[in-house]
Amino acid sequence: MKLLKFIIFSLSLIILFACTETIGTNSKDIIFPDENVSFQFHVYPFLKLNCSYAGCHSDESAAGGIILTSYSTLFASPGMIIIGEPDKSRLIQIIENKLPHFTLFYRGNITENHKKGMRIWILEGAKNN
Repeated sequence: MKLLKFIIFSLSLIILFACTETIGTNSKDIIFPDENVSFQFHVYPFLKLNCSYAGCHSDESAAGGIILTSYSTLFASPGMIIIGEPDKSRLIQIIENKLPHFTLFYRGNITENHKKGMRIWILEGAKNN
């Protein structure tokens, strides 16, 4: 019985680590597809490299009271994401320079593909996929 539990535990760890994607260090390496945008593989890495790092919207820093480190924290700030309506979503307005953002973050890291991909993700229902 103990051997079976050990085998199940070991296989669970292997599956967990096999499903984890490593986020690179350059946001320009993140390429959004034209459809079926994934939170895990596109949106989260984009946010991690452009928004939710130390000193900005991380769990510890929470600049402006906003945390963008997970799917749930992204929706904790009212109006940040309005499902199906990218033009009304504050995050889109900020990354498209339609709303001011009072920090020193480098907007040159955000490409047209990123902007379009984030819009598509919201239009597709802003799924936690």
